[in-house]
Amino acid sequence: MLTTIKKMSNYILQMPVKEVIVTAIFGGQHNGLDLGWMGSNKNQPIFACDDGVVVSNFYSSQAGYVLVLQHDKLWTGYAHLKEKPNFKNGDKVTRGQQIALMGNTG
Repeated sequence: MLTTIKKMSNYILQMPVKEVIVTAIFGGQHNGLDLGWMGSNKNQPIFACDDGVVVSNFYSSQAGYVLVLQHDKLWTGYAHLKEKPNFKNGDKVTRGQQIALMGNTG
């Protein structure tokens, strides 16, 4: 079971969920992973990958409820959340803090 994500610059992140499927890997200008839930694991908690600040919290017809965090020079985005997270821009989060529940909005 993966417990960390390693960025090319050796930036180590905590995995945001406990049970997950990697559904896509992105390279180029926007490196990242697309993580999907495994069947009955919908509604499981999602955790902040690292200490950070909320930079966006919105609803999109394609991505559902979305939360975007900035961690130093790295950003993480969490989409298709069960409900709108209870955060506003500028709120601080800590590594491992529950930030949302996995859902299928959007």
